[in-house]
Amino acid sequence: MIIKSMVLIKAKDRAGTLKRIYEIISDSGGNILFNFSYVEDGLSKIILVADLPEESQEYIKEKLDEVLADPDEDYDILRLAPESFDYLVDPLSISPEIANSLFKYLHPEERVLVLSKLDENVRKRVYKVLSLHILAEILAYAPIEIVREIASSITPSDLAFCLEHLDPDDLVDVVQSLDDSARKNVLKLLSKEKRKVIENLLKYKPDTAGGLMTTRVLMVSPETTVGTALEELISGKYEIWDEAYVVDADGRLIGLVTLSRLVKEDPSKPVVKVMRKDFVVVNSNADQREVAEVLMKFDLTKVPVVDEKGRMLGVVTIDDIVDVIKEESLEETLAGLGKIVRGYIDNYLIAPILSLYKARAPWILALILVDFFTASIVASFEDEIAKYAILAAFLPIVIDSGGNIGSQAASLLLRSFSLGHITLKDAPKAIKKELLVGMLIGLSSFPIVLAISFLISTIADKSMHFATIVGISVASSMIVTLTLSSVIGALLVFIAYKAKIDPATMSAAMITTLVDITGSFIYLSISVGILEKLL
Repeated sequence: MIIKSMVLIKAKDRAGTLKRIYEIISDSGGNILFNFSYVEDGLSKIILVADLPEESQEYIKEKLDEVLADPDEDYDILRLAPESFDYLVDPLSISPEIANSLFKYLHPEERVLVLSKLDENVRKRVYKVLSLHILAEILAYAPIEIVREIASSITPSDLAFCLEHLDPDDLVDVVQSLDDSARKNVLKLLSKEKRKVIENLLKYKPDTAGGLMTTRVLMVSPETTVGTALEELISGKYEIWDEAYVVDADGRLIGLVTLSRLVKEDPSKPVVKVMRKDFVVVNSNADQREVAEVLMKFDLTKVPVVDEKGRMLGVVTIDDIVDVIKEESLEETLAGLGKIVRGYIDNYLIAPILSLYKARAPWILALILVDFFTASIVASFEDEIAKYAILAAFLPIVIDSGGNIGSQAASLLLRSFSLGHITLKDAPKAIKKELLVGMLIGLSSFPIVLAISFLISTIADKSMHFATIVGISVASSMIVTLTLSSVIGALLVFIAYKAKIDPATMSAAMITTLVDITGSFIYLSISVGILEKLL
């Protein structure tokens, strides 16, 4: 069996070394598809993408051990898979132009994963050198952040060229992802045919059969001959290439015929004589979950979409719906963690800090407001509590808020791990993001916490000076607690994956425990310190 592999070499710059490495791979029956080398810390680093026979691994390792005998030299042989994509970051950062050669050997979805690991400025350099055909393939699988980056990095005419090469369902998804300005500019450059397709599909909500379907399907009349239908079906014009749909004069679906059946039948026969009448359909307004259930119930790979009158509109394939099944299953799983993220972030690594902030801040701020009800009840008994005891009223709020944001961070990262968007090597980047997002949410909470803490303290103590100091104390400690708790939530997910512990079962309990400890210490230390200095 041939395995597409990545061979990583770290070697001293000696004459003939690279040639000998190539000979070893060639002698093993392997075929080098891509190579790139650069110098780091005085050593040559070589990255090879090659097709290697599975049985050749031991031979290659044995020979490389002989060639790379120096203690400073090393090598590794990995499958070309998401787990090894981190090793492509440095080469692409140094020479973005190699992306065209490299991306030929990656599926478009894998290209998106590689791009997500690059810094934004590097990604934009890559977009400018990629062929438009490769960019078009990437757009069909890209999340909204990548789509908008590409649109802002290339000319509207180049973007229009890419869109012209997309299937109708992908085309509409990309157009809907563009911001208003880019959408307006590119629509003017598209052909009338493409604009008509977009207008037709935009009638339907994105999460319905109409929004998911492709319209590039062959529809024939009952009188069409088998030979004509076969010739048209294999012409390459249609996304659905293995099935033709028979419609009457009003466009109503009355049957379907498969490619395998057409090949076997007399070319002069009308398709009405060989078509199947036992077919399943879904309405164009059917929810995506309903479509998924139909596909699974009848064990189908595709299902025709019709309107209320039974007129054929298009087809939803299993490829269109599989991401829906995966996303909804994942959303339900993450909901069990207890904390909600407003909407969801499609790809964590490429999500801007402000996008993460907007997705998470509303819920955290709302939960902070709810927690103040508890604080107001406890504060009403402040007269019976010793000096400074009002601080105890706000302790549950600080702790709970820390737990909320920590669970949010864990939920987002669990989702990203599950979808393969991040690996353990992305820990530094993720921790840095959580530090900044936590800090931004903490700063956003400051005026709210300050105002309500002041109000509750005033009601309880009747001292404006004391209430002001308490408000500042609580609000300041909230910033620090939210920042550290967000980092703790992220760290625990990475620790769980590193230790091979189920993060879904570990993170909630650990976040609660660690946030209780750190939150209590931070809150009491800051609050008591401020009160003692200012009173």
